[in-house]
Amino acid sequence: MVVDHFFAIGTPHANSGGACQDYAHSGLATADLAVGAVADGCSGASANTEVGAQAAVFAFERALLPHRQRPGGWFDAPFAEDFLAAFGASRVSPSEDDYLASLVGFAATSREAAIYLYGDGAIALRYADGRYLLIEIEWPGNAPYYPGYSTRPEVRERFLAQLSDPYAAVVQRRTEFVTDDGGVTTLASSSETRSFEDLERGTLIRFQPAEEQIEALAVITDGLARIGCLSAAEATAELLAFKNHRGHFVKRRCLRALATLRRGGQLLGDDLAIAGVWFGSE
Repeated sequence: MVVDHFFAIGTPHANSGGACQDYAHSGLATADLAVGAVADGCSGASANTEVGAQAAVFAFERALLPHRQRPGGWFDAPFAEDFLAAFGASRVSPSEDDYLASLVGFAATSREAAIYLYGDGAIALRYADGRYLLIEIEWPGNAPYYPGYSTRPEVRERFLAQLSDPYAAVVQRRTEFVTDDGGVTTLASSSETRSFEDLERGTLIRFQPAEEQIEALAVITDGLARIGCLSAAEATAELLAFKNHRGHFVKRRCLRALATLRRGGQLLGDDLAIAGVWFGSE
């Protein structure tokens, strides 16, 4: 297994002299356990949410430490409590709004992979037979429930009041596709409504890489859907088109893909962060 990550500032933030409010980090927690996470600071908060994005990623890594020796059971209810506690303890800024950030993280061996998602974001898989699977979590009004809300009861109540139906709060969209002649052909697509209660403490999605013949897994912020005029599926295919799987394979691929897209006028409309693990053979 090889694990790597990448993040980049979007054109609007770069042009305004702002900071990149997405963050990513990854590494091998043990010889056979890959860990990675991305976080997306809320751009609409008019705050320094790059602080919250970094805090969320490192709180995820800290919370995972006591759970590392539990293959497949990394992200149970005790983990969620540990993550929220670590996130709450990481306050270096006096402003609560600086901590409005969503998180998508994974822990994976060649046999078991689990993704923990709190807020919004995307999960992408690349299979040995050439198929891709993209899973996206979308909240109404592009306003996710952030981990920072968990310690602010009054904010939680206001958030619930905004939802027309708390039992149908979120859309989880799945798209299976293949690439051909530089394009994307959709094989299947579906969407599932998830309740606020289901996702209030984060949600868990599992895979079995070896059994399902998964070559690569990546977690990505919602900047995936704002790369020029590309669809999220097209952007996924570009970012996961790994040729060399050694070392900084995610950074190399993303830098090359984004440079090629820029030359074609396809710019990053939002900050972007991705962390991925390669399971396939060299």
